[in-house]
Amino acid sequence: MKLVALSILVTCISVYSQQADMYLVAGRVLDDNGRPLPNAGVCIEPTVFTAQGFDRFIECVGTSNDGTFHIQKSRNALTEGTQYSLFVYSDTTPDALLPVRPPYDGLRKLEPSFEGIPLKLSTQTLVNLGDVRVKFRYGTTTLKLTWEKAKRFNWLTTFVKVRTENGNVAVATTLSLKDVRSYVRKSELRVSLPVGNWKIELIDMDSDKKIAESELFSIKVEHNKPVLIRPTDGSRAIDK
Repeated sequence: MKLVALSILVTCISVYSQQADMYLVAGRVLDDNGRPLPNAGVCIEPTVFTAQGFDRFIECVGTSNDGTFHIQKSRNALTEGTQYSLFVYSDTTPDALLPVRPPYDGLRKLEPSFEGIPLKLSTQTLVNLGDVRVKFRYGTTTLKLTWEKAKRFNWLTTFVKVRTENGNVAVATTLSLKDVRSYVRKSELRVSLPVGNWKIELIDMDSDKKIAESELFSIKVEHNKPVLIRPTDGSRAIDK
């Protein structure tokens, strides 16, 4: 199986190497047991200098069934010797909102654990990273609103703010209509977060006031308990 996977990777590299105006970053993601990991996420965040200043672009792909990946980009977009960051994260649940995701903008400057793997790319056509390990693992939980009439809560007019255990804001995001239809069931929202300790706050868009929050909770890869979101205005909370 390993020889087949490597053969596919070599074939993929050979095809793309024929395109002189492109470069290819390729590799294979392994889990903690050294097995190829399908459906993992791989992101490379380079900083490229242009006439207008520093312009960032982010390339993210998923791994195939054999754990391999490739990222193709124009060679003109690559700067020799520039520092890049490689983010490799585990498979995430397709039926859950993913608010905290690579490249973890702002957060990694405050908390080093969210820094990517340092990477330097050259302007050669092929860059084979070989085998790389997952650094960021995710788990899924359900946010449960605990007050009366929560079933009529309007997620479309609410910021979902996610804080780390140190109080740093990881993200403040909104839900689209597609998100609501995909991830909300009655008064519950499915979310996928990196393994660690988190806190959720719900902020009303119009007043910019916090209307509900959770206590600090832990996320593991599996078997996470529902997270209770309680109102901050003194409304009656119903713990479920």
